[in-house]
Amino acid sequence: MVRAHSRSMRLFLSREVSCRNSDFTQRILGQGQTLLVIVEVVYITYSDFSFEKVNVLAKKVLIVDDQLGIRVLLQEVLSKEGYQTYQAHNGSLALDLAVSERPDLILLDMKIPGMDGLEILRNLRKKEITAKVLMMTAYGELDLIQEAMEMGAVAHFTKPFDIDELRQVVKAQLNA
Repeated sequence: MVRAHSRSMRLFLSREVSCRNSDFTQRILGQGQTLLVIVEVVYITYSDFSFEKVNVLAKKVLIVDDQLGIRVLLQEVLSKEGYQTYQAHNGSLALDLAVSERPDLILLDMKIPGMDGLEILRNLRKKEITAKVLMMTAYGELDLIQEAMEMGAVAHFTKPFDIDELRQVVKAQLNA
């Protein structure tokens, strides 16, 4: 699959055309009415596009964290590895994306305002989302980590984490 990115489009022609007293306007609009049609033709040259390959078989990773910096970092690192990535900053969006995109793996922060990581994980399982889940936490809360593991999380990372270690664990989990 190829995705095209338009850099610019040049308008070649924009023209107004009036249709008055034609059979069409008399039948549809009535006698003496005018139909105004705006016709636009867009001229695009080949050089206006850049193409990138999109691997439709790429593994999908959903990144759930309320911190933008963490989401952007993980998205950049994992995209370079060839994974399709999605980002959510809260539990509601995470659940919506998990249902619509069916990720293979979810990186889930433990502490998110509104709906915490455990509640998100619980809801994922209720919705029968079978994605592997890696928990992330800035806290060493062993009881919460243990509860997440009992609900099916496969690993956890304490922030700040080693990005290379996380990359290796993600790769290992997606290739298992």
